[in-house]
Amino acid sequence: MKKSSREISIKLVAKHNIRLAPRTVRLRLNQQGLFRQVARKKPLVSVTNHRRHLQFARAHLHWTADDWRQVTFSNEKKFNCIGSDGRVYFRRRRGEAFAPQCLRPTIKGGGGSIMIWGCFSRNGFSPVHRFQGIMDGLMYKDILRDVLLPHSVDHLPLNWVFQQDNDLKH
Repeated sequence: MKKSSREISIKLVAKHNIRLAPRTVRLRLNQQGLFRQVARKKPLVSVTNHRRHLQFARAHLHWTADDWRQVTFSNEKKFNCIGSDGRVYFRRRRGEAFAPQCLRPTIKGGGGSIMIWGCFSRNGFSPVHRFQGIMDGLMYKDILRDVLLPHSVDHLPLNWVFQQDNDLKH
């Protein structure tokens, strides 16, 4: 349910012509175990990509363990040097907002981060490649040429399959 207790209160007052405070709605929702929380993020999967995922799954439904041993997976990842980009939640008592144990240390400018690319297969891992800035298609192609292909010569089976995620730059 994405409606606030205030929105629910207004709707119920209009529909049933009764007095109902948002606080009362909030208390009743809490009693039922429905607490206010931040919505989790989920990447949007378009209809086209949903069809592609299903097509991929059906095409590989009968693959054996030997077939999957030929596959190499890749991805890129950001690592923050300090902290997280997201919200951090924890419980505290009233009046403890600035108590040392309730504070989340930060550094001006965020403390920095590093971006890496790598791949793995049944045969092991590729060298980890660190890159700067935002990866685009040209940078991605350079990494495949300069890191993945040399790695594949010595470490991957002859007929290996490259599996990447659905990022636009891929």
